[in-house]
Amino acid sequence: MQTPFVHLRNHSEYSLSDGLLRVPDLVRQAAQSGVPAVALTDRCNFYALVKFQKAAFAAGVKPIFGAEITWSDEPDELPFLLTLLVQNAEGYKNLVELISLAYTQGQDLRGAVVQRDWIEKHAAGLIALSGASEGDVGRALLGSSPELAEQHAAHWHKIFGDRYYLDLQRLGRENDERYVAGAVALAEKMQLPVVATNACCFMQREDFEAHEVRVCINDSRTLDDPRRP
Repeated sequence: MQTPFVHLRNHSEYSLSDGLLRVPDLVRQAAQSGVPAVALTDRCNFYALVKFQKAAFAAGVKPIFGAEITWSDEPDELPFLLTLLVQNAEGYKNLVELISLAYTQGQDLRGAVVQRDWIEKHAAGLIALSGASEGDVGRALLGSSPELAEQHAAHWHKIFGDRYYLDLQRLGRENDERYVAGAVALAEKMQLPVVATNACCFMQREDFEAHEVRVCINDSRTLDDPRRP
């Protein structure tokens, strides 16, 4: 029997910068697809957690609680992405603490950003996904620095052990295949587990333009702005 694919990276409408997924729709789609579980990983918040839990339990789908956080050690660098999933009660408490630290001590022009040592202190009970091409490992691989990528991966593996996964994504972006090839080679070399994820921000293909509008509002740009990434 084929194992069903479980979506582990989903942004609801509570991810104000890019999410359009309504929690009931996300859970309903998971139930109709016959998948046993689905994760909610909004950007550095648990705003939808209670609604998500109630909807998932009612639909007979296991809810996986998590969040996407950004972290940085330097005030002038582009923060790295890390997805954290709750494994147990201790992990829930630790992720709540990290989110709180991000907003109370990590706020700057880049948003709510945590520091690496905060993650190290609150890693128990959490599963970490590397952030694909937006994580430190991914950026090193795309920057043609495999040795640096290995150093980053070794650091996180030391912190999380077998709860650290290299995040593989094929979303039709320019460097996806190069990243996946590098990540798979690194995983084989270091004997690290991998996980395939998507980056779900909306439900249907026709919702893409509305998603783009939301991103532009967050970035203070227009749809026809040539500077848009």
